[in-house]
Parts: sequence; C-alpha cells; structure tokens
Amino acid sequence: MTRRGKAFFFILSAILLIMLLTAGISEAITLSVAPNPATAGQTVTATVMASYVTGPPPCGVRIRFSAADPFTNIGSCSTPCNVPHIYTNPGLHAVTVERISSTGFCTPASLPYPVSTNVTVNCPAFSITTTSLLPAATYGTPYSRQIQISGGLAPITYSIIGGSLPPGLGLNSSTGVISGTPTSSGNYSFTVRAEDSCIAGFGGGQTVDRVFSLQVNCPALSYTSPNNLPNATVSQPYSYQMQTSGGVLPVAWSKLVYPAASRGG
Repeated sequence: MTRRGKAFFFILSAILLIMLLTAGISEAITLSVAPNPATAGQTVTATVMASYVTGPPPCGVRIRFSAADPFTNIGSCSTPCNVPHIYTNPGLHAVTVERISSTGFCTPASLPYPVSTNVTVNCPAFSITTTSLLPAATYGTPYSRQIQISGGLAPITYSIIGGSLPPGLGLNSSTGVISGTPTSSGNYSFTVRAEDSCIAGFGGGQTVDRVFSLQVNCPALSYTSPNNLPNATVSQPYSYQMQTSGGVLPVAWSKLVYPAASRGG
C-alpha cells in the first residue's frame, strides 16, 4: 500500500472511529416550563428536548420538578417531550433534567448539564363570595344556606370563629352549609372562617373571614276561625274552639272588650 493509501486509510479509520464513539451521545438538553409563574393546583408542562449526533440514541433523560422529588425517566426526548405536573405547595421549585446514567457510548450532554430552571408557584386568590346578610330563616322551619367561596386550593374547611349561629342551626365544616331548624327567633351575628389547603412555610392554608347576619323570624300567626261563629241557644251550654294558623306554640288567648259605639241623640 502506498503512503498516500495508508494516509487515506488512517483518516477514514479515524472518521469511522469518531462516528462510532459519538453515536448516541447527547449534544444538548433544552428545558422550558410553562406557565411560569404558576398557581398551586394548576397543571404546568415541562418541554424537554435532547439532541444527538447520529442514529437512535441508546440513552435517555430523566426529570424532577423539585429538589424533594425523585427523578422520573421520560425517554430519549429526541423529539420534544411534554411532561405535565401539578404543584400543591407555593414557593420556588427547581425543575431539573439530566441524562440517565448508563453504559456504552452514552456520555454527558454539552454544558450546561444537568439543565435546571426555577418555577415560581403562588397560592390561588381566595375569597368568600356570599354576601354578609343571609336570607332570613323562620322559627321551626328547616333552613339551609351554603357559604360560597372563590378560588383557593381544595379541600376547604369552614368554622365559626366569632359570635354564634341561631340555636338549632349548625355549620358543616367540609361543605360550608349552614342548616338545621331554628328553635329561637331573633337577629344573630357570627363570623365564618374558610381555610384552603395552599400551605406556605410552616403555617396552615390561606384563610378568609366574613361576618354574617341572620334574622330568624317568627312564623305569621293568623285566625282561621270564621268571623261569624255558630249560633248559641239561651240557657244551653256552648263551646267552640277558636282556630289559628302559624305562630309558635303555646298560643295565649285573651278577650278584648271594645266600648260600645256612641249613638247620636
């Protein structure tokens, strides 16, 4: 073999060796996360792309959505991988993607490696939307009214932190429904607290308070007996039960005597 032929063979062999050694080596990993900032309870999507020199890569990549999370294998991502995740706690979370350790020709990607980006997660806005003046209740009549909220992170818990509900009514701590049968009339004022599950730091969830007013009315009392009572007979016993509707038992009865109308002379 001539010197020129040997040189050509050497160069060709070197090229083939380089191609063999670099086949499947990840050149770069890119990472983006949207939306950012995000809200607790909202789905965020990490888009990962790993580029390779030639052929189907023998290695893959893995991802974690915070330092406290384990890594999850997501494949080679030679075409974009869209990985969804839901954060339940607010804060600054580091999303990290790295090559999966393996044997063979799979070597680290070009710098930066691993690839990381921060995601800011905020608590969702949280408020009580039910107006302070609740619909009136009626003594002895079943009552039900739900305290409505907007936003927050479920589950929501409810409690009375001030004042008191009318006797006979109670607040469901899971649903926010005030229900029962009032056993006393009057105007009652009380404060409801709603607490969500968006926990920041070492405290509890977000809390919102509202003072409510609830009037319990007496049921209307009316006569149902006719104006013209059955006739009585002189010297004969007489009895008639006056009838009423509504009101609150017991009903007390009394006789009112009106002065006779004056007659003109």
